[in-house]
Amino acid sequence: MSALVVETRADPVHRSLGEGGWGTPEEDAATLTLLRAPAAIAAACFLGGAVLGQAVWSSATPAARTFAVLRCLAVGVVCIPFLLPSKHYRAGRSAMRFWIVAAAVAASARSIQLVVSLYPLPLGSWLIAAAVQAGLMATVWLAVYAVRRSGVM
Repeated sequence: MSALVVETRADPVHRSLGEGGWGTPEEDAATLTLLRAPAAIAAACFLGGAVLGQAVWSSATPAARTFAVLRCLAVGVVCIPFLLPSKHYRAGRSAMRFWIVAAAVAASARSIQLVVSLYPLPLGSWLIAAAVQAGLMATVWLAVYAVRRSGVM
């Protein structure tokens, strides 16, 4: 073996993906950011759209406004874990680890429910909707995987 290979393997900063990291701490942070970014964008758009939609829709009665606020809070509980910085998921923060996984499960359940409810659509439209929901679920679970794999969790 060459001296460079031996030195790299002995260096604790350089880890392989199988050993819990992607490389140097800077590479780990960059990779984690890139893997979490799609879920953060999707969560921000969904949260913004939900708040805007509820604000427009809820102008009728006080009961409708109360329901709109509760819906926005529920959406926020699911979306916020994907918008928080990775430093919130450091080792030892089991509540945060549970929250992001629970949020991913809730988002996945909502996507599955939406796909099932759209089944009466024509096949082409339904396949497009199902593919979009599968893509959204993939971004959410990629973010969970990235946080878990990076050693932050």
